[in-house]
Amino acid sequence: SYAQSDVNLNYTASDLTLQACWYSLDNGANITLPNCENTTLTGLADGTHKVRVYANDSLGRESYGEVYFTVDTHAPQVSVISPENNTEYGVNIIDLEYVASDNLGLTWCGYSLDGEENVTLPNCENTTLTGLENGIHNVTVYVRDIAGNENASFVNFSVNSVAPVVNIVHPEDFAYYAQNDVDLNYTVEDSDLAACWYSLDNGENITLPNCENTTFTGLSEGEHVVRVYANDSQSHESYDEVTFYVDTIAPEVSIVLPENKTYNTSSVRLNYTATDSNLQSCWYSLDSGANITLPNCANTTLTGLTEGTHRVAVYANDSAGNTGYDEVYFTVDTQAPIITIISPENTTYLTSTINVNYTVQDNLGVNVCWYVLDAGEVVYIEN
Repeated sequence: SYAQSDVNLNYTASDLTLQACWYSLDNGANITLPNCENTTLTGLADGTHKVRVYANDSLGRESYGEVYFTVDTHAPQVSVISPENNTEYGVNIIDLEYVASDNLGLTWCGYSLDGEENVTLPNCENTTLTGLENGIHNVTVYVRDIAGNENASFVNFSVNSVAPVVNIVHPEDFAYYAQNDVDLNYTVEDSDLAACWYSLDNGENITLPNCENTTFTGLSEGEHVVRVYANDSQSHESYDEVTFYVDTIAPEVSIVLPENKTYNTSSVRLNYTATDSNLQSCWYSLDSGANITLPNCANTTLTGLTEGTHRVAVYANDSAGNTGYDEVYFTVDTQAPIITIISPENTTYLTSTINVNYTVQDNLGVNVCWYVLDAGEVVYIEN
């Protein structure tokens, strides 16, 4: 087969008395070959041809040789059907389909993916492109006919087979918030993002315009679940989900002991209650001093208390950071009053009326005074 319409006619004719040479193309008229020289067959049509070359000698003896050959000056036709040009695919396995035709038949077909080495397509059949990475690709299909004419078809396409990656940044999973308005902040990784939306507590889907963050408002107390979705142009969809809690109510703290009274000991029990469904920690402060942790929110004992008035405040907070407290004032007085009787003295009196004079010393003051005469009744002394 020849890929041009002009083909050299080269031959040999051997005879001691060679007289004349001529040829016939496709059983046509005889054409003389001057001096039995080679020539060129020109303007050949596409298709199969037969050429016969004759020669005779001076005695009129004649012989010939002939060959069949093919002229094919037209390249094969080829067109890639799949993948389609400038098309994005949501999978990484794509059929490579093409059509190719040639009047005289094809001898080889192959393809090149992303400029790599050519891969032969046995029997010029279609195949499948597998394991395609995300991104832009190109494929070229080549065909060759029996005359060596080649042609190719080229397409660009892209692959996006991975769903968006959604990550909720805020609220955090299993976190507690002390307000009814909570920000929803999230990120989405995808080069071809199409839409984002969320569902709160399995409610209806709410679109997030331009895939921007938003804020939940007026949230009720308790547990909430938010799920944020995103998809791309290939309808790949994914989501992220977190559970969080709204707790705007501080713990209720009530001090049972000490009471608002005076104690005659330097060690006083600190008993209290702290009520909250999500209680996290408790501590107290004595006389506005440093905070002292109460492990497991258990009761304790205040020891080494000095004489005088004290203030104890008990605090408790929950996982949302809400803090409640109670406080009480109490007094410690471990020393008895010092009493000195001035009158009567330890002597004999010549009268039936005797003044009772005495002094009382006490750091915290005297509450009540009384006397008993001869083991009689108790007589309270006013003021």
